[in-house]
Amino acid sequence: MHRIQARRPVQRVMAPSLVPALPGGSCLVDAWLMHGSTTALVSALILAPVVSSRALEAPGAALRRYVPLLGALLARALSAFASACEGLRTERQVAFVLLHAALTYSCGDLLAQLAHRPAAAAHRPAAASGGARKHRRIAWRPYRTVRTSLVGVFSDAVPFFYWSSWLQSSITEHSSFIPLAIRSHASALKLFKVVLHVVVFQSASNALYLTLQALLRGDRLSEVLAVLGAPLLQTCSVSAVSFGLGGPLIFSLQSVMLQSALRNVGVLGFSVYLAMVANRGR
Repeated sequence: MHRIQARRPVQRVMAPSLVPALPGGSCLVDAWLMHGSTTALVSALILAPVVSSRALEAPGAALRRYVPLLGALLARALSAFASACEGLRTERQVAFVLLHAALTYSCGDLLAQLAHRPAAAAHRPAAASGGARKHRRIAWRPYRTVRTSLVGVFSDAVPFFYWSSWLQSSITEHSSFIPLAIRSHASALKLFKVVLHVVVFQSASNALYLTLQALLRGDRLSEVLAVLGAPLLQTCSVSAVSFGLGGPLIFSLQSVMLQSALRNVGVLGFSVYLAMVANRGR
């Protein structure tokens, strides 16, 4: 009789992932790639409200002249970026505000994750043969970044656009419900808008941001309610100081779109702080 030999199961060799997954929805990303991408996104965030195709003509020409191949590609990419920003700012202002705010809060969360990395996040694989340089990898939680971006847009950016429009049309020197001593002086009226914004809008926005973060993270009801205590008071104190300094400049602009865009740039630092508070201990 012939012996039937059992076949050994074939083990499939999986190709190594470029971004290895970690428990808790994290993945390992090369540190240089993470820092470089974040720097590029922050630069785009700062330039988007003011960049124009004409302003980039001279830098583009220099890139084409001194960097033959790569310079031409980079110049073309910069020109396309400037044209897209100009078109959105003039024709689709709400869309520009939404995209710019999404970028703001994404950058804020990326910077928060870079600033606060657990010890296990740093990973240095063994060097390959031939004396290859060790590449440091850090943990990134992409779902958290997407969640923070969406929460920032719907809790702050969209409401601020319409809130600012209401302030511009309703809080004027002709508003009879405002004391004459305030509405008769432009500086006093602007200060009144800043105080009203800090007390009413920013407090509600911070509360909604922290609540949505906790709900989308799947926290228990007690944990959701807890963020409306000390964490909310801390964020309101910081926002009162930050907007107290930048608010007069923002409300000096006549365009609501520019107010929103300038505020997004100023909010970048505050969004880092908000992301840290919302994810403290996690």
